[in-house]
Amino acid sequence: MSLIRDEDKIELKKIFLKELVKPVKIVYFEGGNDTYKKQIDELLTDLSNLSDKIIYEHFDYEKNKELAKKYNVELTPCILVAPDNGYKIKYYGIPSGYEFISLVENIKNCSKGTNDLSEETKEKLKNINKEMKIKVFVTPTCPYCPRAVLMAHKFSMENKLIDAAMIEAMEFRELAGKYNVMAVPKIVINEKVEFEGAVPEGNFLNYVMQAVAEK
Repeated sequence: MSLIRDEDKIELKKIFLKELVKPVKIVYFEGGNDTYKKQIDELLTDLSNLSDKIIYEHFDYEKNKELAKKYNVELTPCILVAPDNGYKIKYYGIPSGYEFISLVENIKNCSKGTNDLSEETKEKLKNINKEMKIKVFVTPTCPYCPRAVLMAHKFSMENKLIDAAMIEAMEFRELAGKYNVMAVPKIVINEKVEFEGAVPEGNFLNYVMQAVAEK
């Protein structure tokens, strides 16, 4: 049974036909112990069947470690959106529930090669000259989490030094425990700056710049 309802497929097909500009590659690295590997594959296969501009590639992590290393894959399951464009937009865990919204938006943004961040924010992000890692812990039932995930992924689009990953807290309980995730979305930047909530663009940017300033 598909994770995407038939009526939603019809609407998504219309949206993709109207809004997708350039092809977008989605790459999925499956691990041996992934709980939702079959569901993820079915979800991404269904998505790719809705538009000829969505290219889906599926790899076994153990058999493709060199490729995974090239894409800086640290956990499985891992979904990457447009990695060959240099974007470090990642999903660790299944993007189900509300999080499916962020995946669709990322496909649209990457296809257009742009997003709705302000020009001021884009300029500040472009001036970052050090590697940044943004972890966004989420759960599928959190209606606010996609906003935080999308914000991090938009930031990643503006600077290829920014690695932005959604992490499904229920799938990665041990990791969520390590970062003391008590509420979602929980955002961790470069292991130094942490905050909770789907904050506005300017606030999110301030946290990123705070992390940039940290030594």
